[in-house]
Amino acid sequence: MRGSRSGAQALPPGGHPAGFPCERSTVHTASHAGQALVTVLTMVASVRIHDARTALVRNATDGGLVHYLSEVADYLRASGKLPETWNVQRVVDTTAFRLAATGQ
Repeated sequence: MRGSRSGAQALPPGGHPAGFPCERSTVHTASHAGQALVTVLTMVASVRIHDARTALVRNATDGGLVHYLSEVADYLRASGKLPETWNVQRVVDTTAFRLAATGQ
């Protein structure tokens, strides 16, 4: 994937245009200070996979995911970027995940 000020663009099949395999491709991210290169492997290495119990807590109806998105929504509302009527509960539904995680 290639990032730009206009958004991310998919790389051609096979990965990086220069011929590197996908897992070695780089993502270009724009910042106020300039351009930063981050390897996809570094990004993947920073991802945490929760154990089943933690994942169920994080994805509960009033769990961490909803709380996090509510905080983001509050910030965006305060800056005038999100309507007052926007509601996280109407957007996030983790029912299927929770059912699969509990084997139901």
